[in-house]
Amino acid sequence: MPKDSSKPYLIRRPVQVAALASPVRQEIVDALDNAGPSTIARIAELLGRRPDTLYYHIQSLERVGLLVRSGKARAGRRFSAVYDIPGRPLELSYAKPITNAAISRVIRIAIRLAARDFAAAFDSGLAVTSGPRRNLWGARGKGWINASDLARANTLIKQLMSLVRKGRPSPHAHPQTFTFVFAPVCSKSSSPLRNAKLRLTNQRDSSQADSKQPASVPRTSRSGVAARTHTERKTP
Repeated sequence: MPKDSSKPYLIRRPVQVAALASPVRQEIVDALDNAGPSTIARIAELLGRRPDTLYYHIQSLERVGLLVRSGKARAGRRFSAVYDIPGRPLELSYAKPITNAAISRVIRIAIRLAARDFAAAFDSGLAVTSGPRRNLWGARGKGWINASDLARANTLIKQLMSLVRKGRPSPHAHPQTFTFVFAPVCSKSSSPLRNAKLRLTNQRDSSQADSKQPASVPRTSRSGVAARTHTERKTP
């Protein structure tokens, strides 16, 4: 029986994280997260790729449980499998046994996809770089924030991710991606004592957060996070 895809799904197995170390597989997951249950032909249409280039990647994602078959759809005289992700939203666990290196590989690929999308937007002529209809941004900022600022930043990131993710394909919408990296800076000039205090504070905050969650659910990082999502932006 297919899993309930309306419930959040935590990516917590090393083989699942390893499967996402591929640009094409991240794009497939993005497309299904946004468009909902789809055939391979539909996924290919959403990504602008040939269906025969996706079979291997879809099988790899299905093998580790990141794609599930949710039914069949008629295509002419034949029926095609319909695929979906196992839950919404998908969330990447930063807890063991997932390694830092494995997470970093996935994030590097997400950033690489963002750079590709950024450059392609300029070349396509679709980029709007000012005003309320601006659809292309790229920036880097650095500053010193306290615990209150950090909590507010996490809330705003969640809100923006939710806003982008709720978009669905329609004749009056255009695909839009949002990729971010939010991380504490560990500079060589930082005091070892200050870094030790920061680690202790983070561990205490994590323990408090864990005590509020079911014991079976691993903690996901909120002080150093990265994500990519894809949606359909409505055109006024």
